Amino acid sequence: IKKSNYEVVIDVACGDGYFLQKINTIFPQASLYALDKSKIAVDETSKNLKNKKIKINKIICDGNNVNKWRTSIKKNHRNKKILISMWYFLHEISNNDKNNIIKFLKKIKKNFPNAHLLIGEIYKIKDNILSKNRHSSIMPEYSLFHEISGQGLLSQQDYKSIFKSTNYKIIHQKSEKALRSSRLR
Repeated sequence: IKKSNYEVVIDVACGDGYFLQKINTIFPQASLYALDKSKIAVDETSKNLKNKKIKINKIICDGNNVNKWRTSIKKNHRNKKILISMWYFLHEISNNDKNNIIKFLKKIKKNFPNAHLLIGEIYKIKDNILSKNRHSSIMPEYSLFHEISGQGLLSQQDYKSIFKSTNYKIIHQKSEKALRSSRLR
């Protein structure tokens, strides 16, 4: 990320603004957009970043409605080097159907053809792996919650086919195992 010198960062489903705060340390000159369908989340992001003297543009909108939030991005920003981040958002719009994510990513590609995506996501883990690790992982509970809530989780293979069919390529990927071992060091 540090090599890319992004001029605009759009955080879809911004939560409390933690990511925008961190990315601002890398790209302090970038225009930041906090996007969430929850006014509470956008206001919390605004408050948290204002305390750090970080200016943001607020967008209260369903992240899945790309055509709507695109209009909130300043016209002169659309041709700049853009990073669109989304943390644990894709599974929320999937409804267990990878075509929903494909449609979403194609809308982003159409409206922001040169933007880079930064995606943090959880995916469905095979039952035999979940059962072997049920005492050392919270993934069995996450999987159950997502099944009950109807959001569902897609497999790693589903995501690979999604990115392939939308002409996005995976530049770097960290598995849960790699993340866990990097935290232990």
